[in-house]
Amino acid sequence: MIIDAARFFDRLDQSGGPDACHPWLGTIDAYGYGLLYVPRADGGPVTVKAHRAALIIAGVDIDGLCACHHCDNRPCCNARHLFAGTKGDNYRDSIRKGRQISIGAAGDLNPSKVHAERMRRGETVFGARLTAERVVELRSRYAGGGLGYAGIAAEFGIGTMTAWQVIKRRTWAHVP
Repeated sequence: MIIDAARFFDRLDQSGGPDACHPWLGTIDAYGYGLLYVPRADGGPVTVKAHRAALIIAGVDIDGLCACHHCDNRPCCNARHLFAGTKGDNYRDSIRKGRQISIGAAGDLNPSKVHAERMRRGETVFGARLTAERVVELRSRYAGGGLGYAGIAAEFGIGTMTAWQVIKRRTWAHVP
């Protein structure tokens, strides 16, 4: 892939000097990364992330690697702010900088605990068929005996699995 360096640098804001971020002024994707259209050998365009193009122009071999930001500024294309790394390197870098919580975080690191205020629960969930009062009633009816999960489900107009999840506190766990 051959990238026209002059065309690339025309789309950068380098006014801050060599050590500043050089934001991409061209097309930006939905995630905030710059996009550069490069011609293929057959004449059609191929889309390249602008920060990847910056490393390629700087002579860094990034084949099979990610172009990662030291500065965490997605539109930045200053090669001094970028490094080539694996997806794992990029992921560990983001965790080290506190930009995300590790995937599958359990216990106190689970996003539902770290950001509990952001979680929709109970009646605020779109399409919820139960209310907190009905959950308390459902659990007490089950505890009273006589009805299994299917009977409780039929009585409350919900699925058997939903009744099981509510009773076992897999859902509606915030309701005492």
